[in-house]
Amino acid sequence: MAPQCILLSCAVAAQAASGANPATTSATTSAATAMPSASAAAADAPADPAAQDPGTAMLLGLTVVVAAVFLTPRVINRYHRRVIQLMNSPAATPTVGRLDALDRADSVQWLIDGMRTRHHLVLGILTLSVAAFSLAAGVAFAYTVPDGSFNTFARLMAMLLFAALAAPVVMLGVSLTRFDQHYWNWFAPPTFFAVTMNIVIAEQSRSNQSQGAEAAAFLHSVAWLMVGWVLLAIVLRTLMLRGHLVWLRARLPTSGWARVRWSLLIWFVGCVASVLILGLETDTPLGDARFNALFAGLSLAPLLILAFRFCIGERSARAVFPLLALGGFSFVSLAALLAPGLDGMIARAYAPVVSEELAQSLLFTAPSVTIALLVAAGVAYLVLSWIGLAYEHKVFSDAQFQVFAWMLTIAGTVAFLERSMTDGDTLFNDASVGVGLAALLALVLYVGLIRLMRAPPARVRLLLLRVFSADQRGEKLLDELAYRWRFVGPIFMIGGPDMARASIDPGEAAKFLRGQFEDDFIRDAEVLESKAVNLDDLPDPDGRFRVNEFFCRADMWKQVVQRLMTLSDTILLDLRGYTPQREGTGFEIALLARLGVLGRTVLVMDASTDRAAVASRMAEGGHPQPLPDAQVITTDDDLDGDALFRALVERAVAARRAQAESAARMIALRA
Repeated sequence: MAPQCILLSCAVAAQAASGANPATTSATTSAATAMPSASAAAADAPADPAAQDPGTAMLLGLTVVVAAVFLTPRVINRYHRRVIQLMNSPAATPTVGRLDALDRADSVQWLIDGMRTRHHLVLGILTLSVAAFSLAAGVAFAYTVPDGSFNTFARLMAMLLFAALAAPVVMLGVSLTRFDQHYWNWFAPPTFFAVTMNIVIAEQSRSNQSQGAEAAAFLHSVAWLMVGWVLLAIVLRTLMLRGHLVWLRARLPTSGWARVRWSLLIWFVGCVASVLILGLETDTPLGDARFNALFAGLSLAPLLILAFRFCIGERSARAVFPLLALGGFSFVSLAALLAPGLDGMIARAYAPVVSEELAQSLLFTAPSVTIALLVAAGVAYLVLSWIGLAYEHKVFSDAQFQVFAWMLTIAGTVAFLERSMTDGDTLFNDASVGVGLAALLALVLYVGLIRLMRAPPARVRLLLLRVFSADQRGEKLLDELAYRWRFVGPIFMIGGPDMARASIDPGEAAKFLRGQFEDDFIRDAEVLESKAVNLDDLPDPDGRFRVNEFFCRADMWKQVVQRLMTLSDTILLDLRGYTPQREGTGFEIALLARLGVLGRTVLVMDASTDRAAVASRMAEGGHPQPLPDAQVITTDDDLDGDALFRALVERAVAARRAQAESAARMIALRA
């Protein structure tokens, strides 16, 4: 207890030192009066309390040290008791084998039903989280007026806004084609409607005509007008997608810039028509400020829709955008907070010896800005490092990370836009804080419900091999496959330029941004053996498995492929576009035959596949017979993900049963 007594004595002394001494105060005041004008200016500048009262800072520091001294033996004692408790506890119950689920008589259909059930559970949890976020954020954010003439309508529009912005997270993991179809049909129209309506409501609540029946009538007219435009867009798009309105589709431009010009023209005509129709219907003068708000909503809504489509629709952007947003926010916010404080400290330090003009010059401000930028960059680097390490240690999955980032992005974007439209001096007003708390509520609900899900029944390893291509064929295949297989087991594949964009995850993106991406490449047999021993085949906290990419040096990929073939339970070989000139894929075909793993392999072919060359390579590896039709899927551009999943599960089950029969025969021979 001696150190504690000493520290307590120091704390008491610091408290005494922090008290006001009349003589010292008088002398200090006299000295301050005699200072130059620069010193007086520095004294008038705002400073933190600790800098004005060193005794308080000393007391706070000593309090922390005393608390640490008191807590240290207690933490050690709790650690000692926990060690004894765990050592005396019984052994853990033996876990179910990795492939025991494949031994069931109905294992194929059971795994397919289990995949669909888990997918529906995740979808339901995401939907419930979005609903909770929308309700809570809508109540906190809605604009209201004292007479309550349109308060209920405003709350409903605010809830619709957050529901429309957050709802696309339920489609995480779907293919880009399917995402675009649902996004533009069902999510973009309500987003356009909700953003425009909330901007008009915000202007209405601040204007002189913010109360009464006339205000409510104006808002209802705007709402019906927006509903009409949205329904017209949905009907036209649906008719064109179903093959109708051929004459209209034939006249639409095909090039990108021509479509942009046509879109801008249609948007401008729609804005003018909206204002004219609304002016005639409500008898409101065109110079009314509410029309300016309507124009602002009609302009901002398409930009938000396009930006959010890029951030959450592109598979690669889902992993990179949140990292850049978090790292950039950490850097900018810390630099903005530190620079003024450091500048003030330097000015106060040199105030007695330099003039006021020199203290405020670039010579004295540059060091403070430089230090602030360096510290902020270091903190941003630490943030990226923590995200990468947390993802590697399965603290969260890629889907959970994207949901977290998306909810927080929506909260931050709405808070920033609300602040820019009002005259408030701070970003953290009641509305923004309420939206932030709603996002945290939704995230807590999401994490809690996800953790209640039961562990996956099996861990079936899938190896994905393919012909490297310059188009998006490989990305579509991975989307269809990962959307289903990640509920059953991990996916292994060789990293390549064709899927580098589609398969990037938060861990790889964080390493790349920190300049450590080369550490993931397999450069020799020792690194290969280490990765094979520490193979990642455990599920994430949300019950989904990961897509594991193996990046290799040019002279190592053959060894990596061979090792992965022996470690996988089923193999998918995409031979679309295969010709005899594809030497790498030809080596893989022969290797599959030579290792005797064609029995658990599924081939995907199309019209561009040279089937004679495939048969020649298989014969070269010692398998002259063609594969059964059940192991060959012939497809066009529209790949059937369900059929592919079923074929792979059947191959894994067949290989498992063949292995069990072989083991039984070996036991019988030995007996």
